[in-house]
Amino acid sequence: MSTRALNRLVSAVAAEALGVSVATVGTTITDDRGSLALTVSAPIPILSLTRVARDPLIVPRSGGTILERAEQARQHIHHRAGELTGSVVSCVSVQLTGVDFKAEDRVT
Repeated sequence: MSTRALNRLVSAVAAEALGVSVATVGTTITDDRGSLALTVSAPIPILSLTRVARDPLIVPRSGGTILERAEQARQHIHHRAGELTGSVVSCVSVQLTGVDFKAEDRVT
């Protein structure tokens, strides 16, 4: 698999795991003694603080805190990238570059 294809694949997996557009995801892939070391940088979607203040239980219902969701994404990327490439993934680092505010559902 070419380096470009590998970068695109990891970006797509990360975008899926984080719930963001693939265009907002950056990836760095390095050789770690024959294994892949992945660094992913991307924003993470969050709810507005107003929404959380109105309904604090929405945080666990929406997947957890920012750190919990980043860790879940890291684990997903680690597993799925290894599965799709057939390579051993030694480590995955997720660097959050910002936030994307989730649009709130409106009742009409």
